[in-house]
Amino acid sequence: MQEPSQWHDWLTNYYGVDWAAMIFTMLSAWRLGSKHADGWIWAMLSAISWIAFNFLVESGPAIFANVVFLALNARGFIAWLNNRSDEPKSDEPNADEPNPDEPKSDQA
Repeated sequence: MQEPSQWHDWLTNYYGVDWAAMIFTMLSAWRLGSKHADGWIWAMLSAISWIAFNFLVESGPAIFANVVFLALNARGFIAWLNNRSDEPKSDEPNADEPNPDEPKSDQA
C-alpha cells in the first residue's frame, strides 16, 4: 500500500491538469451526447488542458493533435450556433407548415 505522500504525489504530479482534462473530456462527451451546445465549450477546455498536460510531459505529437482538436471543436461550436440561428423560432411559422392566420385559397 502506498503512503499518503505517495498518493498525493500520484494525484498531483502534473498540477491536476491531467485530472481537469479528463473531467472536461467526459463532460464534453456527455453534453454533446445530450445535444447541448455547451459540450463544445467543454471540449475546447479539454483540448486546452490536454495541451498544457502534454507540454508538461513533453509530447509534441499529442500537443499537435490537441491543437487540431481545439480547432475542430471551435469549428463545431460555430457551426452549431449558425445552424441554430437558421431554425424557426417557436413563435414564427415554419415555411413548410400552413399558417393558420393566412386565409385559405381555393386554388387547385
